[in-house]
Amino acid sequence: MTALSDKSNRETRFELFERLNAGGISLSPQEVRAAIFRGPFNDMLRELAYSEPFKSLVKLQRGKEDDGTREEQVLKFFAYHEARAEFDGRVTEFLNNYMELNANAKPNELAAKRELFAKVVARISAICGGGPFTRPGYGPTPLVELEGVLVGAAEVITSGGTITDPPSDWTSDEKLVSASKGGTNTRAALEARIERAKELLTH
Repeated sequence: MTALSDKSNRETRFELFERLNAGGISLSPQEVRAAIFRGPFNDMLRELAYSEPFKSLVKLQRGKEDDGTREEQVLKFFAYHEARAEFDGRVTEFLNNYMELNANAKPNELAAKRELFAKVVARISAICGGGPFTRPGYGPTPLVELEGVLVGAAEVITSGGTITDPPSDWTSDEKLVSASKGGTNTRAALEARIERAKELLTH
């Protein structure tokens, strides 16, 4: 038997937890993160994930409600907004690193994150009429597309810009959708969807 304390290397703990997780009902990467990177930041992720209007903005597939998907979307918002210069396409490792660095964030840092998240979500929710962010013919919320929109909106707000109402068919915009499809977990695609979202939100 090998015992790991809370002083053990977090990367080692994540890898070991994933190996133990290979049998039975597997946990999602975000559920593993929640078990390993405990602290005020993790608590905030869950709080924001189930807060309104974010909960109404994100329509998930059946079975995704309780597997950490909502929390991971909030995590991606902060990670891509603040640290995407370090993103190299390896999503799990990137999110693990960001969560480890912020696990014990100070109250003032968490307050600033909460404030920005609330402003962004409130504005995008208003654009969506208080309902979910959807794309015609898609069904659930296209999460990759939404992450680009939320980060783009955050950049407009933090730069002092004003978010305007986008065209009525904006969620089907060819450039935005193209940069959000499967196989687009690259730095270039991430930047493309964020930049296109900014263009649509400030046209």
